[in-house]
Amino acid sequence: MALSRIELQNFRNHKSFAADIPRMIYICGDNGAGKTSLAESLFLLLTLKTFRREDIANVKSFHEQYMCIKGVFTSENIENAVYFYQNKRILQIDGSERQNLSEYIFMMPVICYSPGFESFFSPHQIERRNFLDRMIFYAEPLHLNDLKQYNALLARKRAELNRNVPDEDLITIINEQALPFSETISARRKALVEMVNSKIAVNPELSDKFLPGMKLALNISSLMDRDEKKETDSGRPIYGSHKDLLYLKQNGKIIEKFQSFGQKKSALLYILYHLAIHIEECRKCDIMIILDDFEAGLDVRRCDLLNGLFLDEASEKRQLFLTGLDNRRYIGMETLPLTV
Repeated sequence: MALSRIELQNFRNHKSFAADIPRMIYICGDNGAGKTSLAESLFLLLTLKTFRREDIANVKSFHEQYMCIKGVFTSENIENAVYFYQNKRILQIDGSERQNLSEYIFMMPVICYSPGFESFFSPHQIERRNFLDRMIFYAEPLHLNDLKQYNALLARKRAELNRNVPDEDLITIINEQALPFSETISARRKALVEMVNSKIAVNPELSDKFLPGMKLALNISSLMDRDEKKETDSGRPIYGSHKDLLYLKQNGKIIEKFQSFGQKKSALLYILYHLAIHIEECRKCDIMIILDDFEAGLDVRRCDLLNGLFLDEASEKRQLFLTGLDNRRYIGMETLPLTV
């Protein structure tokens, strides 16, 4: 399915907004015009989560009691979706409240870049893992169920370890139950990381123009390596897939600091592009790519290279949503100006 229209009520600075969304669109306007908020509304509608680090209650316009996002789709399975929030969230599909949210999220994969949403390069490993897991879910929906099962067991284990005298026999049983989920989750993460690396390796000359020697690395934490005394003494679960660590490496060394903002951004966008290609190959369905403030911080060379990747018109299943100050580069792409 593809998104054909978006309507907002009381969403951040958009008290009332509506616009048609073609296959490719460039949203332009000055800072504060609401470009990022519009990109966020698309992401929230399709993933049911905001890409900012804040509570969903904060997306409501000031002094308003509710917010509403409505999307109209071109699909035989769904005509419209309404995300409504007033003290609690409600998702309605074609007028009926939807309970199985994972089926809805699975319908249209989303790849997103926004300055405040670093995903793979987040300083928080939990955000890196969560992003990796969502990408896996788009290709393997059973991954979400495995995560839920593992996290439920993890919560039981954490509660037991927090007791003054933990029951080691119970912890052993929980570990035995959690082991297959943990190993499966980590194995899928490793497979996706290796897939991205294999795609990067196909064209090393191109990848070197973004970050020479670029490669993702996943350090797996296995329950099979558990040190029983160390974990009991710490009072918390310190082994298992919830402790997997995702890194970017350059020539074999972990890199957390980049030479420039442009280098960091272009490297992330290059990785996101390969994830989009992977999902397109696996699903053969429409995919939404949101590139907020796409050109900012990129030199002309990197910008042109990334344009050639994301704006590949050969991909009929790719819906592209760009934002920026002014559309001077994408001649022929429909432009929607926003004003403060």
